[in-house]
Amino acid sequence: MKKIFMVIVLIFAQNSFAETMTLRFKSMTQAKGVIRWAMYAPGEEWPGENSASYGGVVEVSSLDIVTKVPNVKFGTYAIASYQDVNNNGKMDKRLGFPLEPFGFSNGARPTIMGAPSYDKAKFEFTNESQVVDIDIKPF
Repeated sequence: MKKIFMVIVLIFAQNSFAETMTLRFKSMTQAKGVIRWAMYAPGEEWPGENSASYGGVVEVSSLDIVTKVPNVKFGTYAIASYQDVNNNGKMDKRLGFPLEPFGFSNGARPTIMGAPSYDKAKFEFTNESQVVDIDIKPF
């Protein structure tokens, strides 16, 4: 009986700390390709190739896309994303500058040297009704 009680307590405890996050990718100029995104917690390599806590790919079927991310723990995160217009699995660049539209959480914009700092892109995920908006724009 104690084991069943502990299992139930652990299930409810897990659910109370993990919720569904809503991401809205907007301001796109063409409904083509996919959005590739990665979400980083503090201490993870920002924006690293394989170090994100969460990530995904969303088909672009309109100029504004909403997607749900289940089982996200409340806390601090930053999101880096880009519109892979030709769906080749990589951010196309010329002379180091992005050729495809991209965006970061918290309205952060890149510097001439690269991605914005984690501090500029970070946000607090505190409740399930929260929507994280990310503007996807060309460089």
